[in-house]
Amino acid sequence: MTGAPAEDELIAYADERVTDPRSAEIGAWLAEHPDDEKRVRDWRRQTALLRAALEPAAKDPAGA
Repeated sequence: MTGAPAEDELIAYADERVTDPRSAEIGAWLAEHPDDEKRVRDWRRQTALLRAALEPAAKDPAGA
């Protein structure tokens, strides 16, 4: 791997938008950098909470 992943790459990784083999490289890098790994976990948790909160509106945007 060529150094630390950039912030935008970590965000893409959290959103599961990075393909192998880069995804595996970032995962290995995060295993060695627990503070950044926690940030990625937190982003994923926030995304899940937002999706859960907004899902009803997405299913029925007119509020019928």
